[in-house]
Amino acid sequence: MTMITDSLAVVLQRRDWENPGVTQLNRLAAHPPFASWRNSEEARTDRPSQQLRSLNGEWRFAWFPAPEAVPESWLECDLPDADTVVVPSNWQMHGYDAPIYNQRNLSHYGQSAVCSRGESDRLLLAHI
Repeated sequence: MTMITDSLAVVLQRRDWENPGVTQLNRLAAHPPFASWRNSEEARTDRPSQQLRSLNGEWRFAWFPAPEAVPESWLECDLPDADTVVVPSNWQMHGYDAPIYNQRNLSHYGQSAVCSRGESDRLLLAHI
């Protein structure tokens, strides 16, 4: 399977995050959450598969005031000003933005998904 990644400029121009019809991009086909083992003997033990890799841990996190502020080269290297956050979590728990909690229906449900220009956007970089 060949995955084609658009340049950052193309993604910014498309503004996919404002399109509720976009539910996936550059994603592998869905599959059952099976684990695999090297042989049937290992599969019959109570130990987890050695093939599993937890995403929990420390991730590099870079905050930008707008999508247009992300440097074109961000995919090619670690960003020197990136912070570290613990995953699983969310950036609000690490001081980026206020936590959002709503016990009622969302008031904007069914409205246009256009984001205001200059709205804060974040970028989470895996550092594995």
